[in-house]
Amino acid sequence: MYPILFHYGPITIHTYGVAMATAFIVAIFLAARKGKKLGMDPNIVLDMSFWIMVGSIIGARIVFIITMWSYYMQHPLEMLEIWKGGLVFYGGLFGGILAMYVYLKWIRQGFFKFADLISPYMGLGYAIHRAFGCYMNGCCFGKPTTLPWPLGSVFASDSDAGIAFPGQRLLSTELFESLNGLILFGFLLWYEKHLKRHDGELVGLFLILYSFNRFIIEFFRGDVIRGFIGPAISWPWGSSQLSTSQFIAIPTFIAGWIIFIWTRTRSADGRSTSGV
Repeated sequence: MYPILFHYGPITIHTYGVAMATAFIVAIFLAARKGKKLGMDPNIVLDMSFWIMVGSIIGARIVFIITMWSYYMQHPLEMLEIWKGGLVFYGGLFGGILAMYVYLKWIRQGFFKFADLISPYMGLGYAIHRAFGCYMNGCCFGKPTTLPWPLGSVFASDSDAGIAFPGQRLLSTELFESLNGLILFGFLLWYEKHLKRHDGELVGLFLILYSFNRFIIEFFRGDVIRGFIGPAISWPWGSSQLSTSQFIAIPTFIAGWIIFIWTRTRSADGRSTSGV
């Protein structure tokens, strides 16, 4: 596709970096606007979003470096080149959550109230990043296929996908994951409007749905750079190891259910979760 958006003299603008920045800006803007309508201090939302962004980038990069440890030990300066790709969403998710939790505790604000505020927009930001960052960059690609576009795509020869599978049509798993983000965005907004009763439900549902969908999509991925863990497992369609993301998805799915059920049962007992 188009890993480089354009050149401006000696400066190269990478599509991945622009997409990542756009995803953050859109998510932050919509969350701040929604928070203002709900009576939240917009300054708190903006400050919190800044720390989420910092925590997300650091966490996403750290996890990616761990999966590529031997390579980065030989090329340590490339650890900082995040504009070329190389971020793991789960690392960004947990890094952002940790940064948000620390910030909100520091200013003595309820964690779940603000976590629910940003949860739908995390899905939207994820969709933007996958569609315009990963897809255009040619990373996070799928396995070889004969399916037509947009289900299958041929990537640029100098992209990760083009190097791994030169000239071959690959499953557009980046677009599958973008659709996953859009589904999360739409469903959480609908749930918030029609079914939500207590703070914490949306972030719990985000973790449940994202981890489940990501676990399934991982079976269609074709990049081995993401790493694998444990022995091979026999599935109806063949035998394979769990990818790193599938391995992380299991405790994330469980944690999502714990949060979702816990917030509802605590409230049912008459105890508020807004200060958690």
